[in-house]
Amino acid sequence: MFHSVEVYFIFLIGHIKAVSDCGHAEEGKEYSLWLNGTIQNRDKEVAVKRGKSFIAKCVPAVGCKSLHENIFSLSMALAVGHQLSVNVKIVKTTRHDSKTWRTELISSESLIASCSLLTFSRPENVTCEVDKGTSGINITCNTTKIYPRAKCDFLVYVNEKKKHNDIPILYEHYEFKNGEMFFSSACKFRIFKEAIEFGLYEIKAMLTPEISKPGEEIKYGSIIAVSFVI
Repeated sequence: MFHSVEVYFIFLIGHIKAVSDCGHAEEGKEYSLWLNGTIQNRDKEVAVKRGKSFIAKCVPAVGCKSLHENIFSLSMALAVGHQLSVNVKIVKTTRHDSKTWRTELISSESLIASCSLLTFSRPENVTCEVDKGTSGINITCNTTKIYPRAKCDFLVYVNEKKKHNDIPILYEHYEFKNGEMFFSSACKFRIFKEAIEFGLYEIKAMLTPEISKPGEEIKYGSIIAVSFVI
């Protein structure tokens, strides 16, 4: 069964790159990616591949046929300037989707477009503990399950004033298998005795998979606030 072809007329300036950005896909959730490139002959058959696996066959003038319609659905957009855009919708993302996706001509295996997709699993059962010791204050945050391993950041406020923080964060990561490989991670941040001030401490701990960039903590991870008085 061929899916319908969506035709867009777009005025393009400059060179169209054959590499698109797949982004990050949460495991167990639906995800959509685009493969954007150029093709000279719209009658040529095009293969859609995940790694080395053949996923679908497309004919730009007709449409796309998925080999696994319960797992992937596909559509195409054609534009002036020989641009071919193939949309792949993954019904339920798995670790197997964390590969390089590509479109290529079936006749010659010539690359049309490619991108690398990374999958992630949000942190589960996130907890933070505060330990007031003789050498300072330790804040330790844990997650029992995450992929890839955790990355942490701590924002410290004393009496509602943000404090500069350049103290290294210590990590412990343990691999375990639950169908796929996951991590349990712990991150520890210490406020040394000499730097302790009197008043209300409010600490925002941000724990995310290490693929995330600054500003993506809510999108990919968890934020926990802890407070205490010295």
